Amino acid sequence: MKINAQISGLANLVRNLYAATNYIIDCYVDACKKTVMECIVEARSLPSPPVGVEPHKPNYRDQSSNLRNSIGAVIYVGSEEVFSSFGNGEGATKGKTFADSIASQHFSSGGVICVIVAGMNYALKVESKGYDVITGSCKKLPDMLEKNLKLVKKAIENRKSL
Repeated sequence: MKINAQISGLANLVRNLYAATNYIIDCYVDACKKTVMECIVEARSLPSPPVGVEPHKPNYRDQSSNLRNSIGAVIYVGSEEVFSSFGNGEGATKGKTFADSIASQHFSSGGVICVIVAGMNYALKVESKGYDVITGSCKKLPDMLEKNLKLVKKAIENRKSL
């Protein structure tokens, strides 16, 4: 009889540890989502001068919208995609494909994988000419993530019970 009580208690402990771990991972993923969304929204919202007006740095003219639509992010937990955000059309398809290929290179490491990309093959060329595609907003990532992780820490500390 006593053995059953110990096993039952162990099962509850394992269940509670599993639930707590999942809660922490979910909070961390939420912080990552918030962070990548802040970054890509900023990158996508950089002004694009109208046709006929010379673009001024750091703003580039996105004639087809493919470059801005290719800006996005994916988040994986292990090899399971839990979040994706891209624009529409050809740019979005290329951006998502590029982000997935980068993320897949890290599946074996487990954990949370966040990838932010400008997925068109000419994004680097535009950046190399002094225009800001995603570099400017990505430079702010460490501060954004730190701010959002502090919110996660507060949420975990304020959690009373499972």
